[in-house]
Amino acid sequence: MFVFFNDYDYSEGSTGDLMSPDFDFGALTTARVSFDYWDGSQEDVVEVLVDDGSGPVVVFTTEDVVSTWTTINVDLPQYANQTVKIGFRGTSVFGV
Repeated sequence: MFVFFNDYDYSEGSTGDLMSPDFDFGALTTARVSFDYWDGSQEDVVEVLVDDGSGPVVVFTTEDVVSTWTTINVDLPQYANQTVKIGFRGTSVFGV
């Protein structure tokens, strides 16, 4: 899957969330999400979200300078043995 957040064409502070369907971590003793990330403008961050049914919580924020494709691993041991949704939140830092 590939996701592109277009933050240039939206007002500064606007956000967009992308949430997965449920992931069943019931058989896991530890959980981890891995993704490849690159920021073309070198000013943005993306937040990784987890929702265990009580609303999304930010569990990781990318660096604001990621000039090459980078694999990011986020360990989620607190969500082992649960069913959760994983998401990403982009926030506009530019504005129109």
